[in-house]
Amino acid sequence: MSRSDILLDKRASISQIGTCIFAFEFPLIKGVFLKNSKAIQTASLGIIFLVVCIDLIGFGMVLPLLPIYAKSFGASPLAIGLLAVSFSITQFIFNPVWGALSDHYGRRPILLLSLMGATIFYALFGWAPSLMWLFVARTCAGIFAGNISAAMAYVADITSKENRAKGMGLIGAAFAIGFVVGPAVGGFLSKYSYSMPGYAAACLSFTALILAIFKLPESLKPENRKRGVALSYDGIIRPIRVNMKRPAVARPMLVYFLGILAFACMQITFPLYMLETLGYDVMETGYLFAFVGIVVMVFQGSLVGRLSNMFGEGPLALIGIALNMFGLLLLPVANTLTLLLLVLTIFGIGVGLNNPTLSSLISLGSDESEQGAVMGVSRSLNTFARILGPLWGGWSYGALGMVWTYWFAAIVLFFALIVGLPLYKMRPALHLEVVPE
Repeated sequence: MSRSDILLDKRASISQIGTCIFAFEFPLIKGVFLKNSKAIQTASLGIIFLVVCIDLIGFGMVLPLLPIYAKSFGASPLAIGLLAVSFSITQFIFNPVWGALSDHYGRRPILLLSLMGATIFYALFGWAPSLMWLFVARTCAGIFAGNISAAMAYVADITSKENRAKGMGLIGAAFAIGFVVGPAVGGFLSKYSYSMPGYAAACLSFTALILAIFKLPESLKPENRKRGVALSYDGIIRPIRVNMKRPAVARPMLVYFLGILAFACMQITFPLYMLETLGYDVMETGYLFAFVGIVVMVFQGSLVGRLSNMFGEGPLALIGIALNMFGLLLLPVANTLTLLLLVLTIFGIGVGLNNPTLSSLISLGSDESEQGAVMGVSRSLNTFARILGPLWGGWSYGALGMVWTYWFAAIVLFFALIVGLPLYKMRPALHLEVVPE
């Protein structure tokens, strides 16, 4: 579709035309926009990208502050760990619920509720007068953290099977932008007050909420919605059980879980490794994380779609896992900045390749009417990996040392490669197996 075709489409409103023009100026979303046939779909994809990106910038602003903020209330190391995990535990429990609800009532209401909850509980995080209120804010924020699984289901609704990986890469690019920009802005605001990042995150989530209310249409057609009671066995458990019997869903989901487990193990210990090896402080380590985020953003936003069309999602996912494994094996010997940047580039390319392609495979292998429930389970498993990874990483770093911590994570990825070998020939875009209930 040419630019003039988009601008002349009678169904495109002024705001949608503006979003389409925006796609021509920014290569991160240009490729995805131009492959869709309808202007309303291109506009929707741009809006969901902006909504997720704005919200994740707010999330990135608050997360690095959490230990220091809690410590200012006299929290012990154990209490700080529990506070960090409280968000993940409630998110782990409620993500499948929100996903199932989105299959019944549409993606838009779930996204709006999630953004509303984020606005309220980020503000509560900023206002918190005691440690107890910090626990309330983070626990409730985890309950309402259903926006990413709903956004991924939204992308699945409005992208073709051939462009699914490209659409998932857009969500990954929003993640990368959020975790590059968010910590930098949060760190700057925390110089004035520990409350400021929370209030600023609330303002960003409110902005995303307003944008979604007025600009984001519903993506799930009424004929594709699930019938019956949403909060029931048939509404939540049965779709999960049926889809998890499909190798096209279960295998990439397990590989994704193992990949996140290894990454979380590295992520929690990397600042200690930098301090001990190169003498880098929090700010310098933050710059290195930002560097990885930029590499991930470039690959997920502009390259993964083209590569998936050329080689398929399965081979790209395996290449990404292999690159992550080699990156972790080499990380203990990266004792200069030049070597470190080279290793982090390899690792960032791996993350940029495997995350969107595995999400695409999970989506393509699932029933079209149960995208929300399956994406909710995928997000919950990823959350569980982010609970286990830091626990193992922290223990092994102290008990076994830095080398074995990263080599163990590499072994996990080697196991993920073995499990994922059938993905090399798996592209379930055209064939969805029927699984008996």
